[in-house]
Amino acid sequence: MSPRLLCIDLQTIDSAPEARAVFGARQLLSVARRCRWPVVHTRMRTDAIIRADMDERRAAALRPLTTERVFLRNRRSSADCPALIEQLEQWSRDTVYVAAFDPLSLLALLIDRADRGPGFVLVEDAVSRGASEEVLSAAHALAPRMTIAGLVDAMSAQPGRATPEMRAAP
Repeated sequence: MSPRLLCIDLQTIDSAPEARAVFGARQLLSVARRCRWPVVHTRMRTDAIIRADMDERRAAALRPLTTERVFLRNRRSSADCPALIEQLEQWSRDTVYVAAFDPLSLLALLIDRADRGPGFVLVEDAVSRGASEEVLSAAHALAPRMTIAGLVDAMSAQPGRATPEMRAAP
């Protein structure tokens, strides 16, 4: 089974994510795409697709490719999106790495899927702290964490897997 990547609200959040999270999300997307992992995105249906406070180059690197599914939600909870729930159920035995700019949406997803899978791993470099450290702490209690460097190291230890090069995302 190959790893999967779930991107939560990478272009659409009320407050600007930290530069560290933007850079990390760009790196993680680059790694996932080079390794040909399945990548899916989810965002609020009512949010604008392009953030006014993010420059075009950064926004372009975070946009879904035409080959990547996008699931629209009416609320922060993934339970509001039956198609996303169906996708996650198909991945119920897999490891799903997560990049998220909205800690509340992330926490809602982790709570909703806590006993049903898949196994989520938060990629710390690609998760925005947002306005509330408490919310992020709760998310950390529900899913293990790792850094992008740790992820690449773990992949390189597996025989027969190509190790992606780590370089700055465009």
